[in-house]
Amino acid sequence: MVTSEMINEAKSVLHNLILQHWLAEELFSVKWWGTVVFILISFVIFFLLLDKRRFTEIILFGSLLTLGTVFADTVGTNFGFWTYKVRIFPTMPALFIYVFDTVPIYYMLVYQYSLTWKKFMLWNIVLAGIISFGFFNILIALDMFETRWPLWANFLYLIIASSLARVCVLGMSAMEKKYKNKVV
Repeated sequence: MVTSEMINEAKSVLHNLILQHWLAEELFSVKWWGTVVFILISFVIFFLLLDKRRFTEIILFGSLLTLGTVFADTVGTNFGFWTYKVRIFPTMPALFIYVFDTVPIYYMLVYQYSLTWKKFMLWNIVLAGIISFGFFNILIALDMFETRWPLWANFLYLIIASSLARVCVLGMSAMEKKYKNKVV
């Protein structure tokens, strides 16, 4: 019988292995620095292009998308569908290269510049393709990411998750406008 103590002990062993590998192989490596620089450049691009008048709405969209990608990434990593070989921090799963940064940042720009559903879906498909078939293949070629999950499934997931995030934000915005007009 597997007990909670056995599971916690296994988690502790796994964390220690991850920490040892991170300190010896990942931290301050060229790939680690490349990841940090890529993330920083992505944030700079985002804040330079961000429509500050719509800041809350855009960040809400990005936050909702992040919730979806964190959930999917946690499940996929824990089931062994994919592995990040370079981590910014020694955590399991290694969330920062993809989930908290790259996907939400560039999708927030798509959301900002795509005011109609038609335009949003066009750029949603383009960005999902770039991330799924371009970005991930680059990470695989650089030996920074390993997957047993088909990239087309990630492509579909990104389209669905970002569309759901947009539906939620537009629905909340419509509800807010409705109640603001009634309060007058």
